[in-house]
Amino acid sequence: MNRILVLSVILFSISFLSDGQSWEETVHSKKATLDLFWNTSAPFIFYDSKGELSGVEYENILLFKKFLRHKYSIDLTLNWIEIKSFNTVLDTIKNSKIQSQFGVSAFSITPERKQILKFTNSYLSDIVVFVSSKGSPIVTTPAEIDGLITGKTAICIKATIYEDLLYDLRNRLDINFDIKFIGSDESVIGYIGSHRDCFGFIDLPIYLNLVRNGDGNSVTRQNLFTDQGTGYGYIMPLNSNWKIPFDEFLTDQQYKRELANIISKYFGKEYLDFIGKLYSGGELGTTILTEEKELQLALIENANLKLDKEETIRKLLTSGVIVTTLLLLIIGILFFNNAKNTKLLILKKNQIERQQESIRKQNEQLTIQNEQLVSLNEEKNNLVRILAHDMRAPLGQIIGSVNLLNDPPPELESNQKQMLMEAVERNAKKADEMIRRILDIDVLENNKKLAAVGEVDINQILADASQRYNPIAIKKGIRLETYLATENCIITSDSLLIALIIENLISNAIKFSKTGTSIKVSAEVSNEDVLFKVADQGPGFTKDDKQLIFNRFQRLSAKPTGGEHSIGLGLSIVKKYVLDLGGEASLESEEGKGSTFFIRIPNQSPMMERAS
Repeated sequence: MNRILVLSVILFSISFLSDGQSWEETVHSKKATLDLFWNTSAPFIFYDSKGELSGVEYENILLFKKFLRHKYSIDLTLNWIEIKSFNTVLDTIKNSKIQSQFGVSAFSITPERKQILKFTNSYLSDIVVFVSSKGSPIVTTPAEIDGLITGKTAICIKATIYEDLLYDLRNRLDINFDIKFIGSDESVIGYIGSHRDCFGFIDLPIYLNLVRNGDGNSVTRQNLFTDQGTGYGYIMPLNSNWKIPFDEFLTDQQYKRELANIISKYFGKEYLDFIGKLYSGGELGTTILTEEKELQLALIENANLKLDKEETIRKLLTSGVIVTTLLLLIIGILFFNNAKNTKLLILKKNQIERQQESIRKQNEQLTIQNEQLVSLNEEKNNLVRILAHDMRAPLGQIIGSVNLLNDPPPELESNQKQMLMEAVERNAKKADEMIRRILDIDVLENNKKLAAVGEVDINQILADASQRYNPIAIKKGIRLETYLATENCIITSDSLLIALIIENLISNAIKFSKTGTSIKVSAEVSNEDVLFKVADQGPGFTKDDKQLIFNRFQRLSAKPTGGEHSIGLGLSIVKKYVLDLGGEASLESEEGKGSTFFIRIPNQSPMMERAS
């Protein structure tokens, strides 16, 4: 109630500040906003089961918006404002000076209201009927009327035409009765129907809807005190000239037909026929009684049709039960006669299922063996690829050294020749060791790791790698910087695999680095492990490259800078060797800013197979 009072005060205050948008201004500007204050009054305006606005007056306003767009090209905005009291809607519009405000709640047009409000023309006849509680007798004589009303309670919503009619009835008949006011969100007919010794006035459309839905017996309609008013209309402030377009809309033949369809939707086509009979000169009470009887006859006919339909369904169900019983009897006989055959079929089926299960298990074993053979073959192929890839470095060193020994330059000294011979021997032994391990039958057939544990000098591996790849780096104008471990440089691991890991990373860094850049190789040795770092200033790796970098045969976005050949196998070999040594490989890289590979190898890892 406080919210309603505050809203009314605000609207009343606004009315002194502005007259709102007039109809003439709207015709000029081609757009306007209507404030539509409403209170629930089903079926005129209400929220439906989906929580959406519905009702005759709601759809009629939407039709008015369509009319203005079609006739005047006006874009109308509708601002629906719900008010919790019917009387507050009246007071809000009465006190307003804003021309573009409307009241929408099934307002009956009366001379008294026209003194304080402006009404549109009527869009529907305003007829009220007098009803009393269920079981009340039909009264006709003054004495019977006195007995029906005296000491009883009239039910009404305050500030409605029902209240005026009750006061007029009390004065006219000089009969004493109480008047109970209920909320505007409550139903007068619902209250009378659920209480004894009550009576009141209700709108005819509401009563006829009750009869059409089969609930007409919840109250008793008395065939007296029936009143026909001017009709229902929308209310506006006295200074509003929006009555002009609305009355024009109500007289437009096309929209009158659409309005008739809206009324039929909520009240039924019978109500429009009833109004037609009244305008054709029919007596009001007789016409209502006739309409009431016709609706009741229609209900009886519908009930009879429903009974006939139910009888037909009952007969069909009975026939269905009989047919079903016969079918079940036939099926039972057939089942009994074929029981032996069924047992034989079940035995045969079980035998076949056992055979199928045996075949399935054999197939599973064959599939597993086949997968093992495929995996073994793939592993052999992978080891051969690794051999082919990693044999290139020692063979290249051997070929280079032999060429120098076969055709030595004059300045080659004897100690240098001795170093070349040692390099040939060292690389030949390295190649032999690689071939021996990869072609080991036990490794091939049992999928064992290649690692063979022994004492490893980390600084020696870094020095050998630096000596081997420094000439290649110098040739490309790249500075290869090697930082040896300061202490604890001896660990227990596999020297061959560690050397191949470092050489692959250095080779890869040289291959993808540009002239003028540097490559840094370092090692940090602890009691638990050794951490190798190989950092370059190359092109780095993209986000997508990082997902694929350790996969085999991956061609990444970066290209070799000196036209070198790359088959995308080196980093996958690094990953395999690191895993064989029980270690971890990781990468830090940003596209365009170089890369750093981190290789962590454990000291005396329990995962490695010791050399015999």
